[in-house]
Amino acid sequence: MGAPSEQGADPILSTSALPMPPVEASLWHDRAALLGALGDRGVGIRLSDGSHAQTFNELLPDGRCISFVLMEAVEGTSLSDQLSLLAHEAVHIAYRYMECIGEEEPGEETMAYVVEAVVSILAEQHIAWLAETGRWPAAPEVDDKLKGVLR
Repeated sequence: MGAPSEQGADPILSTSALPMPPVEASLWHDRAALLGALGDRGVGIRLSDGSHAQTFNELLPDGRCISFVLMEAVEGTSLSDQLSLLAHEAVHIAYRYMECIGEEEPGEETMAYVVEAVVSILAEQHIAWLAETGRWPAAPEVDDKLKGVLR
């Protein structure tokens, strides 16, 4: 599955690489498309203005917890800063995920695996979106080392 497009596709990527319930997340770059897609699901949220990114979660009737990330205004921001911001949001998602599965005191290694899985989901969606929208490479200051790893 690719990243949500400007038109507002609604992919939710998940990983079952962990010996726990899958972590599910969807990355969006368009506020109106996200609000429209959530409205279609009967979910009403209030998004902050001025945030580079924000995360919220939806607990579904079947017990799954899906996280949605809105990341706007990437123009002029280096790819490393964009990916760092996604890592930041991944920590928020990991904490909410642990709450959803009833884990009150996750071990450090468990939390690290969940954050790693979420970063992978978000980075995959973001890089696909950058390519799909002609923004790849994301910024001229992407260092050679990072370019070599991501290509």
